[in-house]
Amino acid sequence: MKIISDSVLKEKFITKFTLRKHVPERIINALALQRFQSGEYLCYQEDELEYFYMLLSGKLQVDHFNFGGNYAVFSFETPFSIIGDLELFEGTKIISNVQALDDSLVFAIPVGIVQNFGFSDDKFLRFVIHHLVKKLQFSSNLLSQIPLSVEYRLARYLLYRMEKEGKVLQLEKREALAAMLGISVRHLNRTLLAAEINGGENPE
Repeated sequence: MKIISDSVLKEKFITKFTLRKHVPERIINALALQRFQSGEYLCYQEDELEYFYMLLSGKLQVDHFNFGGNYAVFSFETPFSIIGDLELFEGTKIISNVQALDDSLVFAIPVGIVQNFGFSDDKFLRFVIHHLVKKLQFSSNLLSQIPLSVEYRLARYLLYRMEKEGKVLQLEKREALAAMLGISVRHLNRTLLAAEINGGENPE
């Protein structure tokens, strides 16, 4: 992790994501611009929550090991998204590992500052709840699709990504994508191959 001391770039992101519309000035003043290189972790499962993050550029992977040792990928986060919202209200340890998949820029805010100046601010609370609802909807959609075919689940996920990022997508590592969809890498490979073959056919 590297701290970026660039007030112009900091202000650019504050304006781009209209943060002053949602975030109290005391929290705005505490924003620290940080860069995480691809492969670096922002936080680890079971650590104490120290910072509340806002993703400004790049991509993050949120994953988790349960008590049985099973590995699950919760999501791939792209700008703009926030990290630490679930733990912020519960005061618990971090429930997931968060890793930078690409070089990523974030705003990091000490949790104490967020709690002191954000919990009493209606606009900030609505801002956080909005992002929590989006995560809940995404997780609920994934769970509801478990009984459906892998082809359908993959198509829905790709459609979701295209709506958010455009038609040109850079997919994650297959191990991570398979873990998020709840299938084996072998099954994912077969599904992608079938989609490529079918997509390459020229209808007469």
